[in-house]
Amino acid sequence: MKKQYLTILIVLLIAIKGFAQSEPCLTDELMRNALKENPSIQNYLDEMDRTINQTQNQSSKLAASAMITIPVVVYIVHGGVNNPENISDNQVTSQITALNSYFNPHGINFCLATKAGNIAIPSSGGTQTTPGIVHLLSTALTDHDAQTEQQNLVNIAGTTISSNRYLRIWVVKSISNTGAAGTTLGYSMFPNTSPIFDGVVIRSDVFGSAQYCQNCNLMPNYNLGKTLVHEVGHFLGLYHTFHEGCTELNNSNCNLAGDRICDTPPTETANFLCINKDTCIEPNNQPDDIHNHMDYGDDNCSTHFSEGQRSRMFATLFTYRYELFDTDNSIYTGICNYQNMISATFSASNYAPCQGTTVTFSPTMTGSNITYLWNFGDPASGNNNTSTLQNPTHLFSSVSNSPYNVTLTINNGTSSSTSAKQIFNSLCQPIQNEDNSWYFSTYNGLNFNTGTPLYNSSIPFTNTMQEACSVQNDPSGNVLFYTNGINVWNKNHILINNSNSIKGDTSSASGAITVKNPANNNQYYIFTKGSDLTNNGFRYSIINNSNGVISMSSTVGQPITFPNGYLTGDNNSILGGEGVSAAQHCDGYWIVTSSRKSSGYFLVVYSLTSSGLSFINETALPTNITRNLSTIEFSPNGNKIAYINRAGTVLLFDFNKFTGAVSNMKSTSSNELYYSGSFSPDSALFYYGAGSKVYQINANAVNPNESRMTIFNGSATINGFQKGPDNKIYLSFTNSKLAVIHNPNIIATPDNANACNFTPNGPILQQSLSYALPNMVDAKIETAFNNTISHSASGCLTYKFNANVCTQTFSWNFGDSASGANNTSTLANPSHTFSSAGTYTVTLISGGNTITKTITVGMASANILGSTSACSTNSNATNNFVVLQEGQRAQWSITSGAGSINGLNNQSNVLVNWTSLPGTISVTVTDVNGCTSTATKTITANCNPTTNCDNDLVLNTTEATNTTHQVSNTITLNGNYTINSGVNVNLKAGNTIIFKPNSVVKSGANMLAKIENCPEQKTVFEDLKMAPETTIDQIRLYPNPTTSRIKIETSGAPMTEIAISSFEGKSIFIYKLKESTQLYQIDMSDLQNGIYFLTIKSSTGELVTKKIIKQ
Repeated sequence: MKKQYLTILIVLLIAIKGFAQSEPCLTDELMRNALKENPSIQNYLDEMDRTINQTQNQSSKLAASAMITIPVVVYIVHGGVNNPENISDNQVTSQITALNSYFNPHGINFCLATKAGNIAIPSSGGTQTTPGIVHLLSTALTDHDAQTEQQNLVNIAGTTISSNRYLRIWVVKSISNTGAAGTTLGYSMFPNTSPIFDGVVIRSDVFGSAQYCQNCNLMPNYNLGKTLVHEVGHFLGLYHTFHEGCTELNNSNCNLAGDRICDTPPTETANFLCINKDTCIEPNNQPDDIHNHMDYGDDNCSTHFSEGQRSRMFATLFTYRYELFDTDNSIYTGICNYQNMISATFSASNYAPCQGTTVTFSPTMTGSNITYLWNFGDPASGNNNTSTLQNPTHLFSSVSNSPYNVTLTINNGTSSSTSAKQIFNSLCQPIQNEDNSWYFSTYNGLNFNTGTPLYNSSIPFTNTMQEACSVQNDPSGNVLFYTNGINVWNKNHILINNSNSIKGDTSSASGAITVKNPANNNQYYIFTKGSDLTNNGFRYSIINNSNGVISMSSTVGQPITFPNGYLTGDNNSILGGEGVSAAQHCDGYWIVTSSRKSSGYFLVVYSLTSSGLSFINETALPTNITRNLSTIEFSPNGNKIAYINRAGTVLLFDFNKFTGAVSNMKSTSSNELYYSGSFSPDSALFYYGAGSKVYQINANAVNPNESRMTIFNGSATINGFQKGPDNKIYLSFTNSKLAVIHNPNIIATPDNANACNFTPNGPILQQSLSYALPNMVDAKIETAFNNTISHSASGCLTYKFNANVCTQTFSWNFGDSASGANNTSTLANPSHTFSSAGTYTVTLISGGNTITKTITVGMASANILGSTSACSTNSNATNNFVVLQEGQRAQWSITSGAGSINGLNNQSNVLVNWTSLPGTISVTVTDVNGCTSTATKTITANCNPTTNCDNDLVLNTTEATNTTHQVSNTITLNGNYTINSGVNVNLKAGNTIIFKPNSVVKSGANMLAKIENCPEQKTVFEDLKMAPETTIDQIRLYPNPTTSRIKIETSGAPMTEIAISSFEGKSIFIYKLKESTQLYQIDMSDLQNGIYFLTIKSSTGELVTKKIIKQ
């Protein structure tokens, strides 16, 4: 009965309010239409929800620290200068003021942008009196059709006013959906859900606030500027409160159901009339939040966001829209008070130039009151190594000194800032192969013909690619055709399959790949996978090539229906997860994908030969994989397969490229969201991304997860990986740019996590990215069958060997005569357990070729360094360590005496507080292959008191024997002081060493004078405090570990002070440099073995601390 009365009341009120129950926001309708066309968009939305949930706590803490300001550009699209939709600038500013009044309490601010780098906001053919407000006459676009005219609005902004830098708002007269007139007030889209549109479209008569604009022509009940508040909520990742109705019924799924907000009550239907109601009965039941900004109440009803919505908006900002509000973008876009900001960030015209190419540098911050000091990190260029120009150019001197650390210091008269970026200068050898030309999301292109990737802008925006994209080039690197899993275009970007879809899916990650037909050199296969939510399944199409003229054959979207036992979709095509990969074998290609049975998912291997496609085998995937959002990668040598699942699983398999057998599954799993990965060119390492992190693991280790190193941890979400024809690995950032791993064959170590030279500054693109890079065949004949031997560890002394040859007979000799009959094998991929640790030469005779490879098995014996004595009643601490190699870990224990380990016992060093001596410490070192080595060290009792330094010392004697003088303040050498021939004297003073006239150092004598504190002195000095250990590319220490002297070199700001502290935090040395320098040397030979911390203070006041090992 209650609902009957409510229905009658709503009908009566609808008659009064006219359009009220038509959806005032078109966002849901646009999303429904998009999902009908491409159901796999739901995969992205689900993944976005999981990512946001993971980052919500961290981003909320960051949000509490400062107000975020988002730059805004408003386009008034009108049908005539005097028409009411050509609203005044005053009405626009009233809307911005109102927007801030609602968002400022939540830590978010909006400000009109005034510039785009060094230029004004483009007027796009219109007029612009107030910066950031553009009036444009267009009778066609002011009555906006949301389904057909989004690209037209985006074209007004152009590439300069991009979605990653600006919130773009288009104000129009009316909004309709595919020509049907309606009462839509506005719409927006979630981040990265549309390849075309990002921003807000809103009607002119609801844009503004009567509270701040008295004579503005605004619609009654929608005149407080809250329609834009609602649409910006969508822009920042908020659903309607009634999204998915009452599905959000308990706290266990409130972050992944309904509106994904736990503190907004579940709501079945939209609120139009501001009448209290309770449409869902949930535990701890609450009435609907009818006053929420994300419901459909009018401006008089809408009053607030919840705390959970605030948290989700910040998580969206920090995960997907982070560029909008960083300092560099604030300066670039010229937001409110940007003149008071300072940033030395800069860009380069090319971050990986070929030798002989001039690079132009551009600072983010410009102005008449700013001075610039550039250092190109290229001393060999002489006077050209520095510049004071705003936009200098530089020709780097050689490849051998690459990468170059380029630094910029700017000063605005009151403060200064310094930043640095790396430039990778290289010898660019021309490349001509089938991987040369790339087209990828959203409509970007690269060409590698010159040896370095150059942007290719030829692809039109209508040829949009998302997660599925593959390009086929001819052997010279010229494009033949490319696909997005649905359409196929030729080299002239002309659609060749017309309306005949090849039935893949644009949102199927790595869901398309092309290979040559082994039976016909003038044909190519395109294998496609539908997404996890569609029924398109696994299919192939065949492309004809007649002297470069590309056409579709009659085989289009052919379903793959075998083997039996798998779930099937349309046309009986086998269903499964996303992702398809290929590797070349001696007679054709291996095709690998994942498919689904009722019992779970399987990795399925097919062989494509001149006889056609045949099923080879299947391998069950872990049962915890319930949705197969995955990608699959082959190693270039064809001996490994990586399976990357977005639910948090990376699996490595051995692959027999002679038989197609899959074996030896190894897992590296966590709660992170993975998307893609790539093997290094030498196949030894595997890289993959998790959110904003990039990991490296040793693919050949017994336990690859033990070798995992984080080589990058930024703020942007990392998606696609692809090895380039230049043997570098390229990575895509969502809606941002490409990154590069310049030396992917180099393994990372704890002391140099970025040994592989990852940089976020890759090829400069002109269009935003969505996800994928092109899906290429990485395992080719020239990499998989190159007459070499590959190997990987199966245990400490057990290794598996792979013959990279296209023959069928194999004769192995492992160079291990002590293993007797096991020293030889005739298998293609044998395993061998070596008789002992050591270095062996393995020989393979196959196909008339003799191939050798030298390998080292086992591990070196552990050796404990550091302290040898302590006093259990006085100075009872010892500090010991072992030098660990990549992938090794240590486990410490006390095996005799008594004491306690201070801190962790599984690091390279250990700190022990002794209560009874003598004692013994023990360490067991284990590597990634399961090898172990145990070492012990005896700590003796030594309670001799430490001699304190005198304050001052005056020397007026003759030194006849080797000696050391150390004081805490000043040493003075008077006129009678003499050092005899053959005598070595060390002078160490805390502050000053004074040489008086007539002091004599005879021929053959050596004197070393150092400003150095007494070893046990706790010195406090102004403005120099211990900072957390960090790694900054500008500072280099070598050699480290060291036995005596260590050099400190910086290519950034010069050093002014250097301090060394013990592991326990005692200050040992303090060097207050009389002149700033970029190179300094310290003698550590007098210090005990152990771990020390070096703290450097630069001329800009920056403090950096690094670890030094003295052995």
